[in-house]
Amino acid sequence: MDRRLAIRPGPIADVYLAVELVERAPELRGPKPLQEPDAAWLGRAGLGVSHEATFIARMPSEEERLMGLLPATPVLEQFSTLADEQEGRVLAVIVELYAGDRTALRATLAR
Repeated sequence: MDRRLAIRPGPIADVYLAVELVERAPELRGPKPLQEPDAAWLGRAGLGVSHEATFIARMPSEEERLMGLLPATPVLEQFSTLADEQEGRVLAVIVELYAGDRTALRATLAR
């Protein structure tokens, strides 16, 4: 696995990528946040992917308080997996952490 850690004003993103993905889409490597979702880059690399995410609201750890959170501010953690649609193999794991007092969650539950 290759790892990308993006720390910027706002959320923290920790991304673990299968080496074969980075070989097919070198843009995925590096600490800079991408301008598009990881799934878009993977699609251009010729991979159809499914994207599942779990969201957890919780209080931050000591280390996570370095995000500049006000006291008693919760965080919203998003844990995502990108898997190959054909084989079901997990190609990427993404953990993103957002400040709970300045984040909105929008989801489409059915189409």
